[in-house]
Amino acid sequence: NSLRGTKLSAVLRRSRLAGDIYYIDPDYEVLAMGMAQVLSNGCHWNKPSASPAGAFAFEFYAQFLDGGVSHFSGNYFVGIKGTWVHGMKAVRFFCSALALPQPPKRNFEEAVPTEDQLWNEHLKDGLRDESYETLSKMGFFNDPSNGEN
Repeated sequence: NSLRGTKLSAVLRRSRLAGDIYYIDPDYEVLAMGMAQVLSNGCHWNKPSASPAGAFAFEFYAQFLDGGVSHFSGNYFVGIKGTWVHGMKAVRFFCSALALPQPPKRNFEEAVPTEDQLWNEHLKDGLRDESYETLSKMGFFNDPSNGEN
């Protein structure tokens, strides 16, 4: 269920849009949006739209910590398409949830938060413990009782 052992660059690549935005490889878009729905603990939405000319667009947003996951797709020729995770705490939380390696510390970060610090902030923001329990049951996160680190 996790991406343990997968290189970070296979899933996320730094975007040129901003320093705290990472592009999600299309092979992992569905997993990323599913994970984002769990991490957002209900703070997500989908926005499909269509035009009389036959153009179709789909937008997805999930908010958690200082950012979240955004997805844009459709059968249009111009405009932005793809999936991104944005906000460095959200990026790190997302990587932790998927058991991916953490990106290197960015110049604008004072320190790299631990997984516990990210969860504490996530819960402090008024979100429930259920997202952690749901992910744990799905096989994400290390279980200290089974000897993994």
